[in-house]
Amino acid sequence: MNVIWFGGNSEIKAINIDCPNLKGTKFTLVINSNRKVIHLPTLGSQFVQDALAAAATSFCLGFSLDEIKTGLESFRVPEHRMRLIRLKNGCLILDDSYNNNPQAAKEALKTFTEISGRKKKIVVFGDMLELGSLEKRFHKEIGRVLAKMKLNYLIGVGPASKDLVREAEIKLGKNKAIWTSSSDGVLKYLKPYLMENTVVLIKGSRSIGLDKVVLELL
Repeated sequence: MNVIWFGGNSEIKAINIDCPNLKGTKFTLVINSNRKVIHLPTLGSQFVQDALAAAATSFCLGFSLDEIKTGLESFRVPEHRMRLIRLKNGCLILDDSYNNNPQAAKEALKTFTEISGRKKKIVVFGDMLELGSLEKRFHKEIGRVLAKMKLNYLIGVGPASKDLVREAEIKLGKNKAIWTSSSDGVLKYLKPYLMENTVVLIKGSRSIGLDKVVLELL
């Protein structure tokens, strides 16, 4: 059996990962000694590992490096997965409202920090579901991550996110960390902050309904 490894320092890896001009993710795909620059049409280094898995599979099936590049770059981004939307007033919305879990949240927040730079930062964060007995622990953990980000405003959405907001407001302050029980209450808190030079990350599990908030903003 022939085993092919990808990621890290294996024979199929990614180097020079970057998100230039908010138009996707750029990296150099390395397969053995061959290299090819790839422009993924989605934001975030978290998608590079997925691309490497696809590249490794394609390589095993006999596809050329050029064919792999074409396939990766023609990938169609699903709705509500790290899609960048510019509102008419210049505000940027990073829509990642399809799914939420601790690792995905950390990756989304990392990308959000990179692309927002010195702009005003707002996070709308919906519950991470199906965590069982670990629910409180992980929401508090993400709350501490958010507290370190120097956000201008945080809106927690859903029952479990109350713990997240309580944790974050220790450093952010109560005036910068708001909690609402459902997505229905988001817009009244969010709309006053939607302005030019502002980036908003909307992150949540689909059943929390933050995708509806995105649609209303459009």
